[in-house]
Amino acid sequence: MITIREAATEAEREAIYRKRYESYVEELNLYREWADHEGRRLVDAEDATGRLLYGLDDGELAGSLRLHMGHDHPLPSSWVRMLGLDALAGEVPHEHMAIITRFTVDRKRRSSTISFQLVAAAFETGCREGTQAAFIDCLPHLIPLYSRLGFRRHGPELFDPDVGVLSPMCLVLADTAYLKARRSPLHAIAVRYFPDEQTPAWAARLFPADGPRVDAEDWSSVFDTLSGIRDGRHRFFAGLAEEEIKPLLDKGHVITCRRGDRFIKADTQYDNMYVVLSGTCEIRAGERVLGLAGPGDLVGEMAFLLQSRRTADVVALEDGVRVLSLNARDVRRLIDTEPRLAGRLLLNLSRILAERLLALRQTTLPATAGREASA
Repeated sequence: MITIREAATEAEREAIYRKRYESYVEELNLYREWADHEGRRLVDAEDATGRLLYGLDDGELAGSLRLHMGHDHPLPSSWVRMLGLDALAGEVPHEHMAIITRFTVDRKRRSSTISFQLVAAAFETGCREGTQAAFIDCLPHLIPLYSRLGFRRHGPELFDPDVGVLSPMCLVLADTAYLKARRSPLHAIAVRYFPDEQTPAWAARLFPADGPRVDAEDWSSVFDTLSGIRDGRHRFFAGLAEEEIKPLLDKGHVITCRRGDRFIKADTQYDNMYVVLSGTCEIRAGERVLGLAGPGDLVGEMAFLLQSRRTADVVALEDGVRVLSLNARDVRRLIDTEPRLAGRLLLNLSRILAERLLALRQTTLPATAGREASA
């Protein structure tokens, strides 16, 4: 049985900090530079002003999130700046905003309902206390999950030095019309507080769409980039028809990077893949450059195949680099349910890896071994 509570004692908060350490530091290999390794705790200054909600599964701590309510304390300035909340203050005062961070669930319970129950508890708290908009930042592969709940992408991507790329998202609590259209399970809670089934005028002005995807008008050019063979290199979708891959790409999300943005960080435990749509990226292992990736190239495939930590950093070399994030779960579902597509995709992945291995050998072997490297 799952129960959701708000931490009221220091002992409860300390238990949450230790559970965070297990998830973020030990499992995901994040925040190692400043985590409390001796105490096996992950805590920061912003915990002092945030509410901590946690879930118990049969009495065992299984997940938690941190909720900053603008009417409790001033919102943390670092998050206000990163999420661009000052630009929205004319429509929604900070006192009616909330920020959700440090959301984690025990690995063995991620298929349970505890994730939703934690979000639902935070949502109902906001409805009850007059919050109009709640903000999160999430990894690209989690965008579909939060979109189904009713969150909408808000502002440009963030590039966190500890995590990599993050996408800001906003949930308008009183937008019952949108929640109903999205078939969000939060709709049943919202209508108890906002029965009018309408979208607030400010939300319609500020959040008219779900965020950048592959638009219909440039679909053909995108498909040409993602398929076929170019410059002697295979593409992930080579040999597939447009209608075969469009359902997968419709679930993807386009991320725009600036020069120096690192959208894949080595040693992190994420397995979504990226296809470069435009611009050039550099693949690095520490200070060593392993190669370049350009339009149509796939990056992040090793973590996807091995379900292991990232093996390298991937960094944008110029402003305006666009990459398409592919959710690993969606790709695996396609492979599991479509045998012909599975064969083609896995063959393409094998060819891509073979080409990269050959290129790596040619750059590391002495000139006299060139014939062997091309064998």
